[in-house]
Amino acid sequence: MQLSHIWTHTTVGRVWLLFTGGTLMCLALIPTAILASFPDASQAMGIGVTFCCALYVIGFAYSWGPVVWVVCAEMFPMRERGKANSLTTFSNWFWTCIVGAVFPIASTASLAGCFGFFAAVVFIATTVSAPKLSNSLSI
Repeated sequence: MQLSHIWTHTTVGRVWLLFTGGTLMCLALIPTAILASFPDASQAMGIGVTFCCALYVIGFAYSWGPVVWVVCAEMFPMRERGKANSLTTFSNWFWTCIVGAVFPIASTASLAGCFGFFAAVVFIATTVSAPKLSNSLSI
């Protein structure tokens, strides 16, 4: 973890990082889904999709990427922390493999549908999880 992220993490807190990162990721996926729905692609459309994908990566890189590991390591009592942390790590990698395996198949059916689906998932996760996380952790 970079020193700037450690400083930001301790200064503004986990919930703010997760909420703003999820918001940025959702706001990047929506125009990506819209642009991917047009049948004839142009160079400007490709630049727009690339820009939105870069915004998504930025949102993930400062929030959901590193902060999830910190939250998973700190949300369980010390007595159960080892087993629970191994379960959260397994779950994270398992669902990453599922998404990685399903995305190429689903994107051939509808690329815009894939981006729209993931935008909905990020929106639900951000609006449902962040308030619960802020209430369950002493941040």
